[in-house]
Amino acid sequence: MDPKVLRQVLRVLRSSSISQLNNLSETLKNTVPAFVIPKERILKLLEIGSLEDLISKVQIHGLNAHPQLKILSDSLNPHDKELTIYCRGFLSSDRFQDWIITHDRLVQMHGWSKKAVGWTWPSGRVLPIPPLLPPLPVLYKPAVLTVATALMIGGQIWLQWVLSQQRAVERARDLAEQLTLLRPHFDRIRIVSHSLGCRHVVEACLLLEPNVRPDYLHLCAPAFHDDDMLVRWSEVARRKTIVYYTPKDMLLQTVYRTFNKARVPFGIAPPETFRTDVFQSNRYQSVKVCDHFDLWVHQAYQKRFANFAVNDLGE
Repeated sequence: MDPKVLRQVLRVLRSSSISQLNNLSETLKNTVPAFVIPKERILKLLEIGSLEDLISKVQIHGLNAHPQLKILSDSLNPHDKELTIYCRGFLSSDRFQDWIITHDRLVQMHGWSKKAVGWTWPSGRVLPIPPLLPPLPVLYKPAVLTVATALMIGGQIWLQWVLSQQRAVERARDLAEQLTLLRPHFDRIRIVSHSLGCRHVVEACLLLEPNVRPDYLHLCAPAFHDDDMLVRWSEVARRKTIVYYTPKDMLLQTVYRTFNKARVPFGIAPPETFRTDVFQSNRYQSVKVCDHFDLWVHQAYQKRFANFAVNDLGE
């Protein structure tokens, strides 16, 4: 990150000024660079035996521990040429426990290959709230302290959201490179992504040549909209893109729209709500999943995805 931007971030952490927050948002938005995949980055790989061997050879190592691939499940069949990649969303765990359970169900229900990896990227984390100074409980009533703590947490989440939106674009190149390296080894690659991870995945796909892109994209509660990027939905994946959405997602209805000037994300209303051209392609599908959730939807996709996932093996 540019040092000037970093200094501004640190100033915001010490301030509750709305104008400063808005200025930071615009600054970060304007510092996001465009990326192009260099052809020389495509490497010639050695003969691969297991999924573990493959991941160890294509893994991009750097000073930052993120992003990286994690093996979630493997197949005993050496000729299995199908891979599922799970991409985490905003503030989600990088341990993928719920996705592992869900993938096991999809293997049984839909016949998906057991081969699955998780893609972790710096999608935000909320730091522990520092304890209040000793005199404060004496000076302020409990209700005031509760509000103050809530504001501190809210400010942290807002800052993490702004930074994660930036990283979703900046780190898309890393994911694109990994997909380029994985492509020769699999006949079918699907990505299941969640929340802000959907933007990260789509940004990565747009950096790739069409024949290198994943075969199927399953976008759960996408936390972005047309103003972020104008997507040709029939071309993002090699075969099909599927958007799962529900207007009942209160996190997107409240937090997302608060942070994004009331814009409506695709996780609430699918792309065809805003653009009729997506209806003209059989390489795009939207699935309304209201019946599978109560009001607390957003973080439940990982656990319930198998209940409504489209089986792309039939496509």
